[in-house]
Amino acid sequence: VLVRLVFKLFGVDVSRKLDLMSADAELRGAIALHGSEGNLVKQERDIHSSILDLDLVHVADIMVHRKAMATIDAGLPPAELVAAVLASPHSRLPLWRDDPDNIVGVLRTRDLLRAINAAGGKADTLDIAAIAAEPWFVPETTSLREQLNAFRQRRARFALVVDEYGTLMGLVT
Repeated sequence: VLVRLVFKLFGVDVSRKLDLMSADAELRGAIALHGSEGNLVKQERDIHSSILDLDLVHVADIMVHRKAMATIDAGLPPAELVAAVLASPHSRLPLWRDDPDNIVGVLRTRDLLRAINAAGGKADTLDIAAIAAEPWFVPETTSLREQLNAFRQRRARFALVVDEYGTLMGLVT
């Protein structure tokens, strides 16, 4: 109020400019205030602040690089493929054919176990291509906020990241 009054004395209308103070800045100020009062530990303060930066970070910045991805060759015999899935700590594994960059599906452990159960425990009779889900490819320039909203909308937790030429770059969960 004092600032507005002083500016009004000089003939400057700042009411619109002050009202346009972003909610983002207000939230950052509240986080800083609670952090300085000791109500938030540093880790919590960093988490709260980083949520506000989701538009500034892209999936390429946080993805698992393709060299570090755990993938499985779709051409393996079903029994070997099941053994590889069970040996992996991951619940979703990209399947590739002919070339590790040629992702043809995503195999979810839960779907595989259901198929094994339906086949009476006989892994040799499984059609892995029928069990695998369609891969979801997202551009590396997608912001984290957009990707998080897309994950919510699709009810998905796993996407493969590609560059502008469609080349596999990595994965994001």
